[in-house]
Amino acid sequence: MESFIDKHGKKRVARLVFCLLAVLLIAEGIIVYLDYTAISYGDATLRLVNVSAAGVTMKDAAGEALFAAFAKPDYAPRVTDFSFSCTVTYCGKKIYRAVGMTRGLDSTYIFSDGSELDLSYGLVMINGEPDYGAPLTLLQTSEMALVERVCGYYFNPKGVGFIVLVALAGVVLLLLGVRSFFYPENVWRWRHMFSVSGGEPTELYITVTKALGVLWAAFAFALVFFV
Repeated sequence: MESFIDKHGKKRVARLVFCLLAVLLIAEGIIVYLDYTAISYGDATLRLVNVSAAGVTMKDAAGEALFAAFAKPDYAPRVTDFSFSCTVTYCGKKIYRAVGMTRGLDSTYIFSDGSELDLSYGLVMINGEPDYGAPLTLLQTSEMALVERVCGYYFNPKGVGFIVLVALAGVVLLLLGVRSFFYPENVWRWRHMFSVSGGEPTELYITVTKALGVLWAAFAFALVFFV
């Protein structure tokens, strides 16, 4: 590493490393955004189109639209004081969810096949009758995941602007990390420019600053990944 830096120059290598890491960071941001805005449901992949006060709109590859409408619930068996309801409509199917705070967090689902799940009691209802101990079907599991993701879009929207801001923050952290790794002496001078004249950092300080530079770069990628 040291020989490579000596051969090509520290400034040139630092710029090359920063550019390569920045490209990887931007690519990571694009992948994270595409993954965030896509949901697999059955054989279809739905992509987020719009989030508004009325609800969430998504479309599949064939242009078929999914719409999730949010309102006060009109159906809440055994549970009251729901905070919201969500009705998802897609390809003639309807999935209903109501959520409230009667006993901490109550959730009632009505799936597209007519079966029912009340998470307040951990009870699966099929055709209005309880089925104790019944495992969730593949359809119920996939539709619960679909509704959970749609609710996340509605209550915690992350648009392109937000992703771009996070990516820019990551680039700044990346720049800080690269500068700390390649120029630890300058970091020391910046920190002590008003308190020390003519001093030099210790070898321990240089080693720790370089390690912190690696951590700053790693944190930049983690910030974008967990956005």
